[in-house]
Amino acid sequence: MKMQTPVIESEKIALISTTEADLDFVTALEIHPQNRGYVMNYSKEQHLEVMHSSDEQHLIIFDKGTNEKAGFVILGGLNNRYRALELRRIIIDKKGKGLGKETLQLIKKYCFEILQMHRLWLDVVDDNQKAIYIYASAGFKNEGLLREAVIFDGAYKNLKIMAILKDEYSTE
Repeated sequence: MKMQTPVIESEKIALISTTEADLDFVTALEIHPQNRGYVMNYSKEQHLEVMHSSDEQHLIIFDKGTNEKAGFVILGGLNNRYRALELRRIIIDKKGKGLGKETLQLIKKYCFEILQMHRLWLDVVDDNQKAIYIYASAGFKNEGLLREAVIFDGAYKNLKIMAILKDEYSTE
């Protein structure tokens, strides 16, 4: 698979703009049993809206080692007047290989060094302990809880709000 020009990259991965041809991969990841209890599922049309929005960015995570797509990211708030970028979605296909941590490092670098944002924030279902641990280890701080804010499989779930500020970001 030939990789298009990356938005940002590390030695292991590259974040590249999502194309319409990637949407079967993206929607399959959303409905996968490991993911569907933690992320809202978008239709292909909703993903296309994100891809064409001037305030959002839809990115494929490309694994340079395997030369394959490894997941995707959605960022929102590119035009936020308070320079607060939201990490709306991150899904890794093959978990346990460190690609999530590597992707978070790249997103923080992109947010704070390239986009010159002040704040990077996200919400995470509070029973997704593995993701919460990864976000915390990447420097995200717990900011609060939105009680019973979403419904997954007919049950209300809480959302934990987490964020990292520019002055908390380091390149270590």
